[in-house]
Amino acid sequence: MIKLTEKNISILAETDAIAHPAYAKEDTSYNKTAKKLTIRQKEVTGKDWRLVHDGEKVISLIKGHGITYTLEKCVEFATEELALAKIAKLGLIFEEVKDAELKSC
Repeated sequence: MIKLTEKNISILAETDAIAHPAYAKEDTSYNKTAKKLTIRQKEVTGKDWRLVHDGEKVISLIKGHGITYTLEKCVEFATEELALAKIAKLGLIFEEVKDAELKSC
């Protein structure tokens, strides 16, 4: 299940709002009158596989339970095969990390 959680930040100048890392995300908006930056963060729970991407590349392919928070696009899948098929269908850049590389970190 994916739900949006809103977080409001008071920011006086629009230039400061634009400089915020979340400003460019699709679920973020700045209200000039109220001087408020609203960030809608996705809270994802449920299925075993979660694909987090920015429309061009895979940010993360997560297997597990619990909660995932992200400002990026996120899709849930029951299996890894379904997630990989979606990556291919969207034409996303996906650089898989090998187990050997993980151990050397």
